[in-house]
Parts: sequence; structure tokens; C-alpha cells
Amino acid sequence: MIQVFTVVSQVALASILGVYHGYGFNSQFIPNYLMTYCRNFIMALPVQLFIVGPIARYLFRVLFSRVNGKDEKEIEKELMEEGFAE
Repeated sequence: MIQVFTVVSQVALASILGVYHGYGFNSQFIPNYLMTYCRNFIMALPVQLFIVGPIARYLFRVLFSRVNGKDEKEIEKELMEEGFAE
């Protein structure tokens, strides 16, 4: 769900910048924006969900598998015992 919100907000802002850079502010700004938004969304959502998101999660899991010198499983066990994790 967070990935979808990220795509929606990123595409909205990038489309505004792209339309302004490509066409400027003129009478066709809104139609150009809507077409650009749809094209960007169609490309950005699958790329985020199926390629970039999984790669980023994997890299973060590998790079940050140890937190403060403890393994992730030890931290999870401590949180379970304290009632913070399910």
C-alpha cells in the first residue's frame, strides 16, 4: 500500500514538472497533465511493484540485517517477549 501511495504522489509531482518543462503553462496544461499522468502511472506502478520495490527491500535486508550488533531474530524475540510484536 505504501508503494502505491509513493507512486501516486511521485507521478503527480513529476508530471507537473514534465508538462511545465515540455509545454509550459498554456491553455492545454490540464489536458496535457492528465495524459502525462496516465502514461507515467502506467509505467511507474509495475516498475515499482515488481522490480524496484523488491530490489530495495532485498538490499535493505542485506545491508541492515544487524542492528546495534544484534541479529534481527534476536530483536524480534525481545519485542515478542515485551509484547510489542505479534
